Amino acid sequence: MLRNILSLIALTSLTSLGCHAAEVADTTVVFNMPKRVTLVESNNQVRFTVEGNASDTILRRYVYQGQRTSPSSLREEDPMADAPKVVKRMYRYSEKHKNETRPSRFAGPRVNVGFVNALGAPSGLDLDMAASLETGFEPCSYRWFLDKEAHNYFAVGVAFDWRNYRLTNRTRFVKDDKENVVVTPYPDEATRTHSSRIKTFSIGIPFRYGVIFGNGWNADLTAKLNFTTYASLNSSYEVADNELVPGETVNHRVNDFYKGIHQQKVTVDFTAAFRWRALGAYVRYSPCKVLNTNYAPSLTPISVGLVLGLW
Repeated sequence: MLRNILSLIALTSLTSLGCHAAEVADTTVVFNMPKRVTLVESNNQVRFTVEGNASDTILRRYVYQGQRTSPSSLREEDPMADAPKVVKRMYRYSEKHKNETRPSRFAGPRVNVGFVNALGAPSGLDLDMAASLETGFEPCSYRWFLDKEAHNYFAVGVAFDWRNYRLTNRTRFVKDDKENVVVTPYPDEATRTHSSRIKTFSIGIPFRYGVIFGNGWNADLTAKLNFTTYASLNSSYEVADNELVPGETVNHRVNDFYKGIHQQKVTVDFTAAFRWRALGAYVRYSPCKVLNTNYAPSLTPISVGLVLGLW
């Protein structure tokens, strides 16, 4: 039954006095959201009862009883019978899937900026966490909601990450003649040190489970498969040159730059993030080494930072 029902109870009686007939006008009674509507059909009788509720000025109850007009007088009517075909398809699709999980959709972007450190680094390898930066960009992800209330979801996306592992200015990364990456002091002729760092770039596939708590609060856990497609080493410092300008000492900058430093090409990391609306904080840990330890020192990265999720 429709929630708002207009009950039309028509009572027409024909009274015959001799050869004369008289008609009684139709009676119309309107109920706004009736309390109960009952329709009973027997073999040849129809009984229709409407009961009012507290929204009416006076609680009323009307009963109509009459002859059944046809064997199929009581039937369920399609609420979209007169709707356009496109609306009918949308309605029937929503009715079919109304008890399923909430529809999935694309989401993004997501940006993070953080500081990197290394766990279990060998003696003499001192990372400058304040200068070891990482940035990440996730242009989009595809989310599946696991409940109709959209409180839990699972997402898969694509991400791009840049990381810098920078030493303090007391030591530097160097690639020796045997293709090994080692950590050594700067040369004695160095008059000023600038930086020494390892830079990596990776393309990742994040698998994320998230919970939306309401009032703008949400949290997620992410396992990401990374493909490190680029890695390089660069050490920069200045040395004194007495031959460039006769009679003068000139400092010029030296950049020791190397590629092919035997990075681990496939790694996995795990991230926990907690956000309020779009802004939040995260912690990331990777059990995998940055470089192949047969050629380089052991670096197990851990990082903390801020995340901006525009969804």
